[in-house]
Amino acid sequence: MEEPTTHQAMEAKELVRKEQEDLMEELSQMVFANGGGSSQNQENSFVILDEENQHTNVSSLINCEHKFIEAYIAALGDAYQKSRKRVVEQQKFMSNFYLLVTSEEPLIDSDGERLAKISCYISAMYNNLVQLKNDVTNMFEAIRQIKSEGNSNVFQLHNSFGFQRIWRQAAEVMYMFVAVDHIANTFPNLGKQLAQYQMKLRHKINSEGTMEEKMKYTENGIAQEEAHKMIMQGGCFRTYYESNSGEIDKCPIFAKEMALALQEMLENWEKSLKDSGKSDDRLFCRITAMTVFYYHHFYNFVDLSFIKKVVHAAKKVPFCRWIAEEIFVPLEFLRFEISSKKVFDGKLVSHCKKMVEDARNYGKGQELELVKEIKTYCQYAVTWTEEFQSKKREMDRGPNNLAQWGLDVSELFLKLIRILNHLVRNFFLLIRSVRSEEEFHVLKMDKTTQLTICTTIETIKTVENVVLTHWRIVDEGAFLARQQWRKHLLRIMEDTKKAYVGSKNKIKVEEIAKLSLFHIAESQLVGEMNPSKNLAFNLAYEFGRLDLHVSGSDKQQVQDLMSRLDDFNCPRGLLERAAYTGLIVTDRTVMITYFDTMFQRRPDENCIKAFTSAIGGCLKASVATGHNDVILRQFRAIVEQTLFAEMVTKLDTDLRLLSNPNLKIGRYERSRIPEQEQLYVEYLLRNIKRLQVADYVISIADEVPELLQAMWYQLETLAPHNAKMYTQMFQLAEMKYGMKMLDTQLPQVGIDESVVLMDLLRNFPQFVANYCLSMQNQMFIEKSSVAKQLRLIRLEDLGKALRQHGIGIVPTAVNGAYQLIRHKMQTVFSFLAEDTVRHQILKYLQKLESEDKDKKATMYKVGWAESVVQALGQQNRAKGALSTTLTPSEFGEMTDDGSTDQIHSTYFDKFRQIITQIGNAISFIRLLCQAAEENEIDHLELFPSIKKHMEDLDSGISASGIPDDIKSAKTYRLGLIKNMFERISNQGDFVGLMVLEFKSLLLNNSLNQDRIEVLDYFHGVLPALFLSQMNYSIAHENRIKKVFALNQHRNLVVCDDGLGAGCAFLLHVMDGWDAYDNLNWVESFLTEKEGELKLLKRSGNLSRADELRCERLRHEHEVFCRMNHNFSIQNAVFQRK
Repeated sequence: MEEPTTHQAMEAKELVRKEQEDLMEELSQMVFANGGGSSQNQENSFVILDEENQHTNVSSLINCEHKFIEAYIAALGDAYQKSRKRVVEQQKFMSNFYLLVTSEEPLIDSDGERLAKISCYISAMYNNLVQLKNDVTNMFEAIRQIKSEGNSNVFQLHNSFGFQRIWRQAAEVMYMFVAVDHIANTFPNLGKQLAQYQMKLRHKINSEGTMEEKMKYTENGIAQEEAHKMIMQGGCFRTYYESNSGEIDKCPIFAKEMALALQEMLENWEKSLKDSGKSDDRLFCRITAMTVFYYHHFYNFVDLSFIKKVVHAAKKVPFCRWIAEEIFVPLEFLRFEISSKKVFDGKLVSHCKKMVEDARNYGKGQELELVKEIKTYCQYAVTWTEEFQSKKREMDRGPNNLAQWGLDVSELFLKLIRILNHLVRNFFLLIRSVRSEEEFHVLKMDKTTQLTICTTIETIKTVENVVLTHWRIVDEGAFLARQQWRKHLLRIMEDTKKAYVGSKNKIKVEEIAKLSLFHIAESQLVGEMNPSKNLAFNLAYEFGRLDLHVSGSDKQQVQDLMSRLDDFNCPRGLLERAAYTGLIVTDRTVMITYFDTMFQRRPDENCIKAFTSAIGGCLKASVATGHNDVILRQFRAIVEQTLFAEMVTKLDTDLRLLSNPNLKIGRYERSRIPEQEQLYVEYLLRNIKRLQVADYVISIADEVPELLQAMWYQLETLAPHNAKMYTQMFQLAEMKYGMKMLDTQLPQVGIDESVVLMDLLRNFPQFVANYCLSMQNQMFIEKSSVAKQLRLIRLEDLGKALRQHGIGIVPTAVNGAYQLIRHKMQTVFSFLAEDTVRHQILKYLQKLESEDKDKKATMYKVGWAESVVQALGQQNRAKGALSTTLTPSEFGEMTDDGSTDQIHSTYFDKFRQIITQIGNAISFIRLLCQAAEENEIDHLELFPSIKKHMEDLDSGISASGIPDDIKSAKTYRLGLIKNMFERISNQGDFVGLMVLEFKSLLLNNSLNQDRIEVLDYFHGVLPALFLSQMNYSIAHENRIKKVFALNQHRNLVVCDDGLGAGCAFLLHVMDGWDAYDNLNWVESFLTEKEGELKLLKRSGNLSRADELRCERLRHEHEVFCRMNHNFSIQNAVFQRK
């Protein structure tokens, strides 16, 4: 049976209350009015009824109340379970929020992408807080209804474990609000920047925005602005306790109920402190949060004597570590929120300030004690791992007692949680003790502290990885343990119920209610337990005071089992919270220390994976804030500056010693590289191979050889006479360390062997995919090769092949190009005809048409093209591993080891590649025709099959006996072919022929309606294509500069003009040039970029970010102008004459 919702519970409550009122009215008629009444009334009165009738009436009343309470048990359980889940979600929000505000990099970027993510993230956290507030209100309302309308002395709401959990959960939620304010007040920088941005945005909307934009901002923007203000400026908790909570605010009974609940929690905390000598600091922080809520929300009913008790107890809690190394001083919080002089006198204020000062200096001078304690718990963790492995082996063999094995695994897991909690606490306190007071991101550590911090992180995450690898063991053990605890509770309840039923001393007026609540408690113990069922069992157990009927030996067991079921209900959540060290990325020094000391500590593969997983866990969560790029850049920079730099230095020294024949390798020379460090370099290259943080990979085996080769390339440039030595060092690097080094000679060789050209013609699709067109140099350049040198196909190479093999290769090439283009055009039509693609293209073309007709010239906006690229790039994204090899290609060429080297590529990128291949094919034919013209070859001789076809047509026309309609068709066909040859130019002869041929195919071919429509809007995809090509060219140009150390060569050009050729060819085929010209795309792009440059230069002194942006804009302007120039040349080539 499903649990009722809150709405259903309220409806049930109303029905039960009506039934109660009717019954009470009926019973009141039998009671004397002020002790008086007739004798007849006395005979039927409630007071003098016989025992059986009295039992019936009172039992009916209690049963009605039981129905009412049962509905609220369900409502409380539902709200409690939702609140627990949202508290876990809020804890994740808080970790990411802390990571965000402690970032070393600027929080608000120039392009606004990260700002938008931050804004959405803060709004999501605000919504979660609102839902938490509603959950607490629902729980409070249920308690209020039970207390104020139950009117029963049978059910006690205090001194009960279940209600303590409800109040603790409500206090936990309030503490979440306090934590948000604490972060915002401690790190106000982000709040100030967001406030400035919102002020500028509001001013811009009011001054420049349209009426529609102003209305939209009024509806959504102002509300979002208020939410950001409340979160970022520290007013979250104040807004909560000053808000209206309905009937609860007017109920003194509920105010007293909250005071009693707080009194119980305080007494339990003091009892635990007295018995164990250890303070549950987190519980006391919850108490202080709810105390402040009680003080402000129920100011008219507040009991100051209790407030003073909480303040007095706060002096026993110096501080509480609540996130990372941040501490919370309860007494200072109470002083700040409760400013009443009746509570805080001058002496108490002075004591509070001293506690705050002591908390700030905690750990200073105690580093040795913390290091010693950390080492002890690290050893405990190692011992625990051995015990866990023994339990795993026992499970593999098959345990003799499966039930006992499950209990042992559960106890072992809880022991691990305690170890990890101590390790993480001491780890962050140690970091706090060595943090510089002047600069937050500077840690002043000695060597012992450095090694301890690195070892601690490795230990925590290694143990966590071991548990997650064998999580099946923990999961099975937890399941077996929960089942045994549940069955044991069920047995106790069944025995207690039997004893109660058979008891002669039970109170009859309570019997029906007691048995009903026994039934509720037993029903919760059937099946797998969850937090809601745990709470429902506890409430039923305590509402009915069933503990009075449990035997003395079982009472404590029931309490222990209820607590254990509640804590152990989600073991994975316990592990995640206990082992979370992702906040180490707030300390750049920690990462630098780890990689800088790797050759001293020489961690193995598991330890390295453990450290990177600590960073990766936080990296995945920081995607929501847009902070992941900052972490990745920081991580890569640290790895390159520390680990890679050290490896390159050691490799260079070692290989120089081995390759120098005149240097005797003795102990002195070898002592410069210790044997263990040398072996560790080889271990990193051969075994570790890569560092992986979440889905981001840095390849050691690929990037270290790159850096080493770049250094050798620069040295060889300075000293060319050492080329032979470097060649030998290349060979030694591959033999000893397994590094695959590339020759430093830049590509400069053509294809003098004509056999290579013939091979390319036999596999024409592979040729157009693996070569780039250089329009300016009239050549094709190989993109990548398994050989050490790249091939070039130049115009003179084509002429040489024609002279050697004859004109027969031209028809082969034209036929191959024709078939490839025809096939690729079908793919182009299919892509453009897709609903998503068509919608994206037509959406902005329609916007262009709907612009004001009075304008002299409408322009296709750059933002539209960027939107199309982004929208189509998100459709059907092809998944793939991020490649870090030396020469990546988005076309999937084969690398030296025979593997396919690919980078992320979307369907839109593949669409651009297809058009590029069409352009490469048609451009190859153009170059081949040009080479034939230079060799004075007649056009018709290049196509012997067409020449023979024309002769057959001519003879067929002159023959007699042929019907007139056939003769007319042959005459038309012959005239069409002659006209084609007459209209082609010397350099564009067969290119023009193919343009006319494909036009004819489009006119005569029976295309589907959706593909016919493609002809009308093909021009609309060109701006997005050119923008995508520009981004592609810039990215690969930067990579080439990086790989070959050509940063000084600012005029480096990445040649790939095939896209322009393909677009020009398709525009001529589809007669789309006029429509493309009406877009005014080139003028729009140049105007916008030049405007941005002028705006930046007008501001005067430019920051470093502004300088980089100016450089990027100039680079984009240069690349786009080069692309447009080549595209204009292609237009002239394909222009019909």
